[in-house]
Amino acid sequence: MNWLSAWHPVERAVVSLSGSAGNADSPSILASRFFSSAVRERTAGVIARKIPDSRFESLAESVVARNIIALSQSAEILGKIGPEVIPLKGLYLINRFYSIGERDLGDLDLLVRRERVKDVVELLVKSGFRPTVPLDRVLKASGLYLNSISLVRESSLPIHLHWHVVNASIPLFMVRIPVEDLWAESTEIQVAGMPARALAPHHLLVTISEHALKHSYEALIHLLDIDRVVRSGVDIPRSFLCARQWGVEPSLHIGLYLCRKMLGTPVRVGAPRGALARWIIRSMRENHRWPGIGSLGYLSMAKGLRQKARFLLGTFLPRSNEVESFGKRAGLFRVVQRGWSAIQGGRRAL
Repeated sequence: MNWLSAWHPVERAVVSLSGSAGNADSPSILASRFFSSAVRERTAGVIARKIPDSRFESLAESVVARNIIALSQSAEILGKIGPEVIPLKGLYLINRFYSIGERDLGDLDLLVRRERVKDVVELLVKSGFRPTVPLDRVLKASGLYLNSISLVRESSLPIHLHWHVVNASIPLFMVRIPVEDLWAESTEIQVAGMPARALAPHHLLVTISEHALKHSYEALIHLLDIDRVVRSGVDIPRSFLCARQWGVEPSLHIGLYLCRKMLGTPVRVGAPRGALARWIIRSMRENHRWPGIGSLGYLSMAKGLRQKARFLLGTFLPRSNEVESFGKRAGLFRVVQRGWSAIQGGRRAL
């Protein structure tokens, strides 16, 4: 039986064609919902190279244009702030693992050292960008939730400036990623013709797996990112050792297992253990994706009742300075809203 037998045939066809061994002769590609499903999964640019379809070709051309804009803007920004920058997520992935036009991105994620943040923000402001939340407000927070700031400029892609890879609206105290190790093992690269730095391959795999979990695998592109990195020859045992030391082994294990079962990723990994991990796997297998999947994963990383209670308290009753660092208002309404969302999501998943 197909592992994705609970998925609609059209959605299974999208998954298949998004991977490396898809069947372009599947009758499902003729269905009207095939294109919309591919767009929703954010893999239409990948599929466009495999089937003759004017809708996919048109979309791929627009993705090519945005990729060019992203790389051009990156060259501008890197030229201003210097080579001590690590491009993250989509920006690095399109530069290294995808052909132009295959993968879209909505912003430019850049990692800089914390001591440089204020200077880099000032340089970006002089270039016409403006922070969406005052930097001082973000820096006053604990760092257990947010370690980044977004800056926008008219007719430009937003910049998401990070000083750590930990970023979420839930408390990630259990994630022990030493940012100094990321810098120490980074290597020199070129992005859009400009010097920059890249995460070590095993660090990249672990961080994008954690990122995929954080987004609750809402789109197939997050798993495809993991698949592309694995196929590049990354050291899997070293990645697991790193993930274990950082406290994020479940996100790596779950991500790799889903990639193996859904995309045929060549990685030897068994089904994750634990009730919460099995719940996530079941939700994905039945295509009951909901925003709380990521929270389940992080809850599984919290060890013991004390840590789990701390996680739940920090999720539903965060301190006001943490909420305000996101540019949102703290208060009872937000608590009720988040609680109701969790209840609704849990009901859909059961």
